[in-house]
Amino acid sequence: MMRIRTLFFLVIFSVTGLLCGFAFFFMTNRWLDLSALEQSTPGRPSILLDDEGVEWARFQLDKREPIALSELPDHVVKAFLAAEDHQFFVHHGISVRGVLRSLITNIRHLRYVQGASTITQQLVRVFFVSNERTIWRKVREQLLSILIEQQFSKEQILEAYLNHVYFGAGIYGIQAAAQRFWKVSVRNLTVGQAALLAGILPSPQRYSPLYCERLALERRNIVLKCMLSCGFISQKVCDESSKGPVGLKRDSKEAIAPYLREMIRRQLEEKFGRNTLYTGGLIVQTTLNRKAQLEAEHTFKRHIERLRSVEPKLDGALVCLDNGTAAIKALIGGYDYGVSQFNRVTQAVRQMGSMFKPVVYAVALEQGKEFSDTAVDEPLVAIGNWAPQNVTREFEGTVTLAHALSLSNNIIPVKLLLEMGVEKIIACARRLQLPGPFMPYPSLALGCTECSPLQAAALFNLFANRGVYTEPYFIEWVKNEGGQKELKHYPRSEQVLSWAVSSELLQALRIVGDHLRDRMPDRWIQGDVAGKTGTTNDNRTCWFAGVTPTHTSVVCLGRDDNKSMEHKIFSMWHALPIWLDFNGHIEDPSKAFYFDPQLKRIRVNRYSGCPASESDVNSITLLSARV
Repeated sequence: MMRIRTLFFLVIFSVTGLLCGFAFFFMTNRWLDLSALEQSTPGRPSILLDDEGVEWARFQLDKREPIALSELPDHVVKAFLAAEDHQFFVHHGISVRGVLRSLITNIRHLRYVQGASTITQQLVRVFFVSNERTIWRKVREQLLSILIEQQFSKEQILEAYLNHVYFGAGIYGIQAAAQRFWKVSVRNLTVGQAALLAGILPSPQRYSPLYCERLALERRNIVLKCMLSCGFISQKVCDESSKGPVGLKRDSKEAIAPYLREMIRRQLEEKFGRNTLYTGGLIVQTTLNRKAQLEAEHTFKRHIERLRSVEPKLDGALVCLDNGTAAIKALIGGYDYGVSQFNRVTQAVRQMGSMFKPVVYAVALEQGKEFSDTAVDEPLVAIGNWAPQNVTREFEGTVTLAHALSLSNNIIPVKLLLEMGVEKIIACARRLQLPGPFMPYPSLALGCTECSPLQAAALFNLFANRGVYTEPYFIEWVKNEGGQKELKHYPRSEQVLSWAVSSELLQALRIVGDHLRDRMPDRWIQGDVAGKTGTTNDNRTCWFAGVTPTHTSVVCLGRDDNKSMEHKIFSMWHALPIWLDFNGHIEDPSKAFYFDPQLKRIRVNRYSGCPASESDVNSITLLSARV
């Protein structure tokens, strides 16, 4: 009953709106001049600068010379007709059948889920009315469509539409799209390429191959099936055209930092709008360091290509932050942006594994413990008969907390959690800006919680930054065409750990670095290094987070489906080498960590915690707050 009543009122409202619209139309009938469309100017591009003030990318309109409809291959025209309006040459600007169909569908769902726009209406929407979903806008759109159909031939309308329709990323017109995606004239487009272009139109920001090749291919195949059902192509052509890849040919300025470029585009478009972004001449000072980015891309690609020989579906992420500011200096969101635009730095949320253990030790330090204190590594049965095991399946007996952290012992952090209470661990994790969720179980001590690589980098960055959490960012400022600043970054920082606690943690993580260096001395970098490996259950993800005096970098490896890697991929032997090769080219070995001067250096035996001499092979250097 409710739907019938809703249908009745919608029909009455629509008919009334149309009658009022027709009255308005006949009172204000005016001549539309489509030639004005050709006089639009491309404006000025927005320029992205690296941290040295050198351009590394730009956002600009891409408008090629208009092309006559008669010069277009038949399959190109039919691809757009099949996808957008296969009755274009039959109706008079409005598809009555389409309007009724969409009206019934929307009533059935009690919301707007389907439109019924003809190509003529889409042309009107591009140049004469807004995209807001209102009855008045729809009435104006329909009336102007009828007027255009009276003034111009179908061929003129279709030609204007194809030369001005939007394909995303500042690309207007079919010729510009063909040039941008494949470096070819629209005259040379294949059936598959034509279908891909037609498939973009419902949502350019979603279906453009520059943003997501997978969705672009899915849309292409849908359009090919539409062409088949309309009788425009044969089954053989449909099948053959459905098999090929996108085959993008990217501009050189799109080659560097594509994942970061897309993050910047999204933020700027949301802030300033698409028109200003592509024509407003913005100058955007980004945080990118070109040398670090190029080195990251080279290193990451080389390692992943090697690892894919044994684990074909492996992918991952790398992100590098400036320690003092948390500015993003390099960002790799995946192996191949052309294949997958899924940004694993920000979107891949994975279990942390042993990378979470420093949070447990931070709480222990805040509760008065020190890394020279000892605990017993022994068999343990926790709540619910859960019995954690060390990776070696062995137990060492009495060890210092520093030694337990350096070897990523599993028993000691669980004991600490049970002693201090899981509530304190969760409270500290939230204070350190980890997202959770945090399950109140002993397994939390071993990293049964999730975060993204960027969140992991922000966590480890605060250990080197005197306990101050600073939110990572990638835009310093934005100036408008007149040189005035329209946007300026103001850091969001918060003291989340005391400098003393963060210094003690940093020194303990430095011992982790020393232990790893002893395992691979030939490839270790010069200078101070603190870090932590992390491997999750079932070999799903492996991490390495490393801190130097200048940068914090995180490497994460795994499969996008989060399934176990079929071959053993280890943090120390696979994630760490990527980190080492990358940081070895960007670090200044003359710089050293700076610790809280209120702490004193002590040398103790890694097992007993008793004072030790330098000659003791089991001695380690720690920082202590105890007098």
